[in-house]
Amino acid sequence: MAMAADGSVGLGSGEGLFAVDEGIVGIDLFFQQRPHLIAAYVLLGPHGRFALVETGPQSTADRLEAALQALGLAPEALEAILVTHIHLDHAGACGLLARRSRCPIYVHEVGLPHLAEPSRLWASTARTFGDNAERFWGGVTPVPAERLRPVSEGARLSVCGRRVDVLYTPGHASHHVALLVDGDVLFSGDAAGVWVADGSYVRPPTVPPELDVEAWEATIARIRRLKPRVLVPTHFGAQREGLPEKLQALARRLRHWAQAVLEGMELASLGLSGEDLAAVLELSTPRTVAVRAIQRYWTKHHPEQLTAAQP
Repeated sequence: MAMAADGSVGLGSGEGLFAVDEGIVGIDLFFQQRPHLIAAYVLLGPHGRFALVETGPQSTADRLEAALQALGLAPEALEAILVTHIHLDHAGACGLLARRSRCPIYVHEVGLPHLAEPSRLWASTARTFGDNAERFWGGVTPVPAERLRPVSEGARLSVCGRRVDVLYTPGHASHHVALLVDGDVLFSGDAAGVWVADGSYVRPPTVPPELDVEAWEATIARIRRLKPRVLVPTHFGAQREGLPEKLQALARRLRHWAQAVLEGMELASLGLSGEDLAAVLELSTPRTVAVRAIQRYWTKHHPEQLTAAQP
């Protein structure tokens, strides 16, 4: 399959390629052999030129390169790589791609040094994912420092004939940016959450070490005010329907998760933890009974919320 002379792309079945918008193609990287978990995105330019938004992890680099080949795109035609942040599910393959192309790689100025010298990035990943780190992410290859370009709030780039505005969107990570293409297509990375079940459910990907709930709530509010025509999270796909309601649900879940963990921390501070805590809670307020009671409350008193809670 190749790009037609008019720049259009015919997307074959079974290749993991999907249309995002005019001149923008998504690549399902089939992370851990499962669909709809991690995507990379291609901005198609004139004369076979192209750019990537996100690269996915190093463990799926072969899949990414096969998809680019299926699109008829040559490595030397790669004009730029843009990443929303340096977590390895978003930027892990930058180093490998840097070996095959001379293109610049745009990343927030705070995250940039960690792509050039990724030892601390990998150590943090290994602490978080333990024995699964290598299997999930496949390690990380340094990016030559001269290829890296720092960006921050307010930067405006011209990539493959498109205008790309950089928005600082902290919360999930302190060095997170979103990328607004031509004013109405927003590549949100993780800032707008993880979208599952074909976009019918959105949840916050909370990971250490830089989570900031208040900053993230402000970021979500900013994205809602932007009113993008198309929202493009890395996890997963192009989202168009019900964006204000789903973003509101994301903010609600983020705050709910934070409060639930705080409650557990408060209990632990009272000396109740582990098996003792579980035993006390189960005897005083049995979980299955509590769940049934609350389910009945919503069904009986607020049935309209059953639909509203699943935007």
